[in-house]
Amino acid sequence: MDGPPKKSVVWVYSKDHTEHPFITLGANTLLEQGFAITVIDSATAHIDLPYSHIRLGPSFRKLQYIIRLRGIWRIDKFRLSAASKIRFFRMIWHTLRARPDTVIASHPFGMLAGWIAARLAGARFVYYSFEMYGQQPSPYKP
Repeated sequence: MDGPPKKSVVWVYSKDHTEHPFITLGANTLLEQGFAITVIDSATAHIDLPYSHIRLGPSFRKLQYIIRLRGIWRIDKFRLSAASKIRFFRMIWHTLRARPDTVIASHPFGMLAGWIAARLAGARFVYYSFEMYGQQPSPYKP
């Protein structure tokens, strides 16, 4: 054995993490420090990354937009709600399968799933709040 095993970190994010440089830079920094990194997010395309990446599919805003374009918004409201619940449990499931020592979350939706998974796995939990929800200014409307 070549020294102690790597500490495992799972980063849970409910959107595409490559759209936010903070997450990519943070994951790369942890990787350089010797951590085993897994990012679970909603990316739709395969991306070559130096760390493990689990894609859960398109974000729900994209699904809502597609449903509105097809003119079936009222019919699929319940299905969308069911889809978000399935996605929530998939985040927890994939986090538990990675057997993390630490779980990091960067979005309120991912925070709840990450916190539950961390509690079940006996892992540490970190909420990285680079997005300050509730403090974001809204556009001015005269």
